Amino acid sequence: MKIFYKFIQSLAAVLILAASVQAQIGITVTNPGNTTPILATTYISLANALNALNSVTAMSGPVTLTMAAGSSETSIPNGLKIGSATLNPVLSASHTVTIVKAGGTVTLNAAIGTSTPGSASPDGILTIAGADYITIDGLTLTDNNLVNPATMEFGIGIFKASLSDGASNNTIKNCNINMKNINNATGTAPMVDGAVGILMINSTSIAATTNLIPTTSAGSNSNNKFYANIINGGNIGIALIGFADVSPFTAADTGNDIGGIAAVTGNKFTNFGGAPAAANPSAGVRTLAQYSLNVSYNTINNNTGSNTNHVSTLRGIFTNTAQGA
Repeated sequence: MKIFYKFIQSLAAVLILAASVQAQIGITVTNPGNTTPILATTYISLANALNALNSVTAMSGPVTLTMAAGSSETSIPNGLKIGSATLNPVLSASHTVTIVKAGGTVTLNAAIGTSTPGSASPDGILTIAGADYITIDGLTLTDNNLVNPATMEFGIGIFKASLSDGASNNTIKNCNINMKNINNATGTAPMVDGAVGILMINSTSIAATTNLIPTTSAGSNSNNKFYANIINGGNIGIALIGFADVSPFTAADTGNDIGGIAAVTGNKFTNFGGAPAAANPSAGVRTLAQYSLNVSYNTINNNTGSNTNHVSTLRGIFTNTAQGA
C-alpha cells in the first residue's frame, strides 16, 4: 500500500508539472503584415510571439498582440524579453507594439529564480530592453516562489539595450503585479533593494549592477507612463533609477509619469515591505535622478491587514536626489 501511495504521489507531481509546462498564452496578431519579416497571424505562446517580434527588421505601421482570455504561461528566470538590435531601431510613434488581453485574467507566472538584487543578471518576469513605444495592457504577473533566491527581483523590468539605446515612450497600464515581500536583499546600484513590481534603471538587463554613462537623449529612459496598475507585495512598488547627468542634463531620464493627472490613471501599491527582520528600506515609489517627474493620484497602503509592518525604514513616496533640480 505504501509503494502504491508513493506511486500516486509521483504521478500527481508529474501531471501537475506537465500541466504547468503546457500552459501557454495564445496570441492573435493584428496587422502582421506591418512587419518584415511578416509576423504570423497566431502564436501558441507569448514567448513564441515575442521571439518573432524581436526578429523584426522593419515596420510600416502598428502591431497588436492580443492575449487569449483566461490563459497563463510561465516565464524564464530573467524574464521574457521585448527588444532587440533589429526591432528597437524601427519602433516609433507610428510603429508601435501593443500587448493587450482579450478579456478575463491573463497571467504570466514567474519561473524559479537563482539571482538576487546584487546579481548582474537579476530574475524577473517580463523585460523591456531598450524598446520604445511598447504598451502592455491588462496583464497579470505573479511570483509564486516562496523562498530566496527563487523569488523575482522585478515583475516588469525596463532596461537599456546600450548606453545609446534607452527605453522611452512605453506605457504599462491596467496590470496586476504580485511580488514576494520576503525579498528584501541588498541591491548593488543601480539595482535597488528587494523585489520591485516595476523596475526601470540605468543599466542593461545582463549587467544590471553597472551604471551606464549615456551622452545623448537616446540613451535615457524617458516619457514612460505607468497608469492604473495594482502592485501588491514586494519591497518596492515602482522604482525609477536614472543617470546622474550634469547640466544641461541631455541624457537624463525626463518626463516619466507614475499615476497621470486623474484618479482613473492612479496606481495602487499595497502590502509592500514587511520582510522578516528586514535590513533594507521599503517604499511604494522610489526614484533617483528623474527630471520633470510626475507621481500623482496613487493609492499607497503598506498593510491592508494581510501584511506585516516593515521593521526598517518605510516610505510611501521617496523621490531621491536629482542633481540641479
